[in-house]
Amino acid sequence: MGCNCDDNCPKNNHCACIFSYDDNTCNCDCWGPITLGADRTQIAKKSLNARIDICVKNVELATLGELLSKHCDAELLIPASKARTLITMSEKDMSLSTAIEKTGLRIG
Repeated sequence: MGCNCDDNCPKNNHCACIFSYDDNTCNCDCWGPITLGADRTQIAKKSLNARIDICVKNVELATLGELLSKHCDAELLIPASKARTLITMSEKDMSLSTAIEKTGLRIG
């Protein structure tokens, strides 16, 4: 089973999964968050250089920004005109900063 929306949230229309290579954890938010391989109450903040996989399906940019801010040790900015834009993406082995930029969020 991978760290992606199809495997971890198959019945949900909205999903975001982030796999961290640093601590080998998968965190998915299927509008009922589940965390695989880590303490469910604490998500360790990662540096912008941390390597991740990310799978997102139909998530508003503002919601995705909130989720990514739980993983990131930097301030994230959401462009107001794009806050309600639905994001769908699937990327493997990229830096957290690249993933943030690909979503349309800005690093503050």
